[in-house]
Amino acid sequence: MHAGTPISGVRLEGSNRTEYNAFSLVPAFCNFKQGQEPEFENFMELFPVTFRFSQGNQLSWLRNDTDQIGMVHHRYIQTFQGIAVENTMYIFHTWNGKLKSMNGLLYSDFNPALDKLITSEAALLKACKLFPSEKYMWQDSASEAMLKYQFEDPNATYYPKPLLVFAAPDNDLQPQHYRLTYKMDVYSLQPLFRKFIYI
Repeated sequence: MHAGTPISGVRLEGSNRTEYNAFSLVPAFCNFKQGQEPEFENFMELFPVTFRFSQGNQLSWLRNDTDQIGMVHHRYIQTFQGIAVENTMYIFHTWNGKLKSMNGLLYSDFNPALDKLITSEAALLKACKLFPSEKYMWQDSASEAMLKYQFEDPNATYYPKPLLVFAAPDNDLQPQHYRLTYKMDVYSLQPLFRKFIYI
């Protein structure tokens, strides 16, 4: 991870303290003055325009969490042409529909190369060669049966499902280093390990 020199980002009306990183016009942190908090729904409608999102970039809702005092924390990730951008996460903290603060990592200018990839099947074979196993979890009938029982789902399986994502090597957060890749969740029984593998 390389922080770099903070850029001069967008100044928000009513903001109290705003911090930026070197990668984006979107604040790494921002809170609003008492009585000057924007309406959350209105703020979100203008968010891509306000922060000059480049074409193809969107926010994708992940979940909402409500804490013990009633604040709602809205979690989003960034997608480019519908594909998730690894390491991105942005949280909007609201109270009674007002945006109190926000923080996280989003890229305002994200335009990665869409390189031609190998097939998902070839990616899985390559992952298994990189991390060999005497027996993977999906090859063990008892482990597969237990998983189906645990989730009450006859289709549940440890067999990896390669997922297209944008990721950067060594968690380097500079947007120009992101590449289109397959992400796989690989479980091994012998030896016992679990790895997220990017091909």
